Amino acid sequence: MSQGEPDRLKAGLQYARSVEPHHSPSATVPVAEKRGFFQRVGSGLDWLFGLGALFVLASNTLLRPVVNRINREPIDTLAVEVTNTVYVIAPKTRQKEALRLLEASLEAADHTARDLLVHAFGDDAVEIEAVLMATAVDGEELDRLTARLAEHPCVTQAFWSPSTTE
Repeated sequence: MSQGEPDRLKAGLQYARSVEPHHSPSATVPVAEKRGFFQRVGSGLDWLFGLGALFVLASNTLLRPVVNRINREPIDTLAVEVTNTVYVIAPKTRQKEALRLLEASLEAADHTARDLLVHAFGDDAVEIEAVLMATAVDGEELDRLTARLAEHPCVTQAFWSPSTTE
């Protein structure tokens, strides 16, 4: 740059020599500075974002022992109900037979079904779901019941599952 050029340069802008052919070799063109968003708007709020990040990290670190203690607390057995469900999967062609077998097997074992639901299970099978009444149920007894159901030719698969609700 020549000595006279700084006079016509505006303060705060950087200038670069032009590479376009219609400008003279000594002409200069302003180049925009590349700055981040907060430098452009001049907010100076970087400290606030740092403080927010520090707050999130501190709260996660300090609350972890509280959460672990809550998770270790035993379930209040008076307020929790265990629901046992017996599932039978059978071919669609033998659905009625499997449903009758399930009802008869539950009745023989002195279990009352609260709900009997039938769902499609793939293209050629159904899932029969028997939700049992909330009574004292022995897991080994349900294991024997599902094993007997699974041995029958109209049943592809039989199993049971407990679940808790409050």
